[in-house]
Amino acid sequence: MIKKMMPRQAIQGWEMGLKKLQRGVTLIESAMVISVISLIILAALLALEAVTEQRRLTQVVTDVANIRSAISKWAGGGMVVYPGEDDGAGGLTARIIGADFEEWDQIAGLLPGHLGVIADGTETAILVRANPWSFDYSFVTQEAGGNVWCLGIQGVPSDLALVLIKQLLLNGAQNAGNARQSGICFPATGTPGFTSGGTAGTDVDIVARYEE
Repeated sequence: MIKKMMPRQAIQGWEMGLKKLQRGVTLIESAMVISVISLIILAALLALEAVTEQRRLTQVVTDVANIRSAISKWAGGGMVVYPGEDDGAGGLTARIIGADFEEWDQIAGLLPGHLGVIADGTETAILVRANPWSFDYSFVTQEAGGNVWCLGIQGVPSDLALVLIKQLLLNGAQNAGNARQSGICFPATGTPGFTSGGTAGTDVDIVARYEE
């Protein structure tokens, strides 16, 4: 009796196993797997974006330090920004042509890497598309004379602006004064030597003030 039942039980077990194999993966199981994979990819992309933005911030701080060093060497201990001519009424007219730092090619040989390449032959105080966000660095004179000068950084993502400000302050930026944000000026329209760039609402243009 037992011997006769064994083959049938074996066949039934084999059929059940075959049905399980044929059933495969359900839609719910597939959706769960896809969701997990999607979360992993999203986390990887967010991590990559964070690393990329940190690299860009570090690059800006390095660029600003190199520009600052080049301008200091170019000035040779003298004034970076010279005063204009007396207008006879207790004020100053436009600065003497050629007395200010006006053209990046004046210090192109003192700037390393891509900054020197862009500055070479540049007859304005704007390094076009030189920063990590493909916007400009601009030399901005905001004092009548002396060693006070500002550097404009265009197109900085607004969510990174405060982080960049802090890093620049730690690396020598000074108080901007005139009720402007410490170390950084958000330039008004028409700031001499500075052309606003970036995308409204998402990017900001900031100016670091230095006094050598």
